[in-house]
Amino acid sequence: MNDKKINVTISKDAQIFLETDNFKGESCVEAIKELFEQFLEIENFEHTSEFYEKDEELKIEVNLK
Repeated sequence: MNDKKINVTISKDAQIFLETDNFKGESCVEAIKELFEQFLEIENFEHTSEFYEKDEELKIEVNLK
């Protein structure tokens, strides 16, 4: 299973850049907002190709005997 990560880069002029790994679809934006929205004013998002892919669904089957 691929670990989901949010990479944070702070430039010399104090701009903060957030980049996600192994997120698909809107889940990356939701994760960034959940973690950072209360601390940062997010001005814009530049979406990668992964943003336009569907988020993987987790299906679990339980058999009770």
